[in-house]
Amino acid sequence: MAKQQLEKDCSYVKDFLLESGYDHLKVRCSGLNIIVYSEDAHEKVNRCRFTKGADNEFMLSVADHLGKWEVTPYTDTIANLVALTMENFGFVLSEW
Repeated sequence: MAKQQLEKDCSYVKDFLLESGYDHLKVRCSGLNIIVYSEDAHEKVNRCRFTKGADNEFMLSVADHLGKWEVTPYTDTIANLVALTMENFGFVLSEW
């Protein structure tokens, strides 16, 4: 049941980003994470990650310039975190 919900949340993120014009980004699920990435010369480049926490909350992490995860203090529903990421961390999602 939890895996099915995470896959639905993953699809939500993918659809929301596409509808918002971020068609250069890809989304995948891995464990408790929804990972947003791009591909550069067929190499995956991490952008941001939403990690499932308690109940319906997720935690936001962004990738640094080396692709390593930096945890942010933000936790919320997936819908609110995706919107927050677009508003406050747009540089993470922008096309390079």
